[in-house]
Amino acid sequence: MAGAVTGEALLRRGHAVVIGLGGLGVPASVGLAAAGISRLTLVDADRIELSNLHRQLLYAESDIGSLKVWVAAARLQRDHPTLRVAAIAQHVDATNVAAIIDEADVVVDSVDDEATKFVLNDACVRAGIPLCHAGAIGWRGQLFLVRPGHTACLRCLFVEPPRSHEALTCERAGVLGPVVGVLGALQAAEAWRVIDQPSVPPLRQGSLLLFDGRTGGLRQIATAPDPQCPVCGAAKSEGSSAHTTSDDSG
Repeated sequence: MAGAVTGEALLRRGHAVVIGLGGLGVPASVGLAAAGISRLTLVDADRIELSNLHRQLLYAESDIGSLKVWVAAARLQRDHPTLRVAAIAQHVDATNVAAIIDEADVVVDSVDDEATKFVLNDACVRAGIPLCHAGAIGWRGQLFLVRPGHTACLRCLFVEPPRSHEALTCERAGVLGPVVGVLGALQAAEAWRVIDQPSVPPLRQGSLLLFDGRTGGLRQIATAPDPQCPVCGAAKSEGSSAHTTSDDSG
């Protein structure tokens, strides 16, 4: 049939913005590209280091010194020719976040910086864009989906980010490669569900998912919006408090 769209291009839809192209962002981006996302915007200002290679599998030793976003974008474009990839080599802050997430269907928070996570949370709540947050230290990680108007946001749970000298990061505390691999893959699956089934509550909506790499255990903790939250309190809707039960599957 003339003009018919076939193959991979037929399946592609949606726009995800992935912030951070490290241990979480690499598997999240690979997963979304493979799932059938139409557009990926990759955001990171860091360059590839030797210490990244054991857990950031889009990069090779020959890439050391190059910007992560350019290498990641080129590899994903090579493997998925119909995918539209944009690379932004910037650190995200309050001055540029609104422009970066503009037109996104979902934002994937894969940064290793607590203050930036809260910047993303606040901007996504204001813009009404779902945010898939994840973090990992050592053997453990967590996943949390923010759907503005329907779920708690990050500030409902933690109020303020820790001070810079108090926050543990992968650089300071270390992280196991398979742990961030699991969390990044879960981020991709959750973000894809937001795009693929927008009218169906995502699997993790209303809960904080905790992952223990030592035992393989997954545990869900029910969450609910804080009516007094300074960020999302006014955006809360009647469908907000979707509680889930605790699930230990390890």
